Amino acid sequence: MELIQRIKQGEDEALKTLVKEYRPVIERLKRKYYRRDYDLLDWEQEALIACYIAAVKFKGARGRFASFFDRCLNNHFCSLIRPYMTPRRKPYLLAESLDRLIEEEDIRLIHESRRVHPEYFIEEFYDEIFASLTKIEAIALAMLMGITSPEEIYEKWGYNDDQIQHARWRVQYKFRDALK
Repeated sequence: MELIQRIKQGEDEALKTLVKEYRPVIERLKRKYYRRDYDLLDWEQEALIACYIAAVKFKGARGRFASFFDRCLNNHFCSLIRPYMTPRRKPYLLAESLDRLIEEEDIRLIHESRRVHPEYFIEEFYDEIFASLTKIEAIALAMLMGITSPEEIYEKWGYNDDQIQHARWRVQYKFRDALK
């Protein structure tokens, strides 16, 4: 409890001592998670950040710090992994380093590597976007794609030029936002 109070007061040495004390918890969770672009030092730094946050948030009246820190660190590591588990990033997870394969002279792996089909991700991307479009935005998209004309839109659905123009802008914004 004294270490935690010293951390709350901004003492760096107390934080380092607390991290050393909870090294087994950190090591256990580091082995549990993997992120391709993180090396051991990155995980250490993230554990240090999680330890600081846990110490600052810990109230003391609601249980032991060990359990609280374990949960905080686990949640922090999960939040680092979560963005890389989306289907959109699957090719990144399946990619193999050509340099590593050549270095290890394991050319056989190059020929046996899994193929990722980009059409799956493109289809998923479009499904996501289409699900977010309103009726007028879907009609404006059809106009953008050359499927219909402004005159036909006015005749069939009664939307005027200003409404279509605004819907077109919203569609373009949604595509741009989704591609970020």
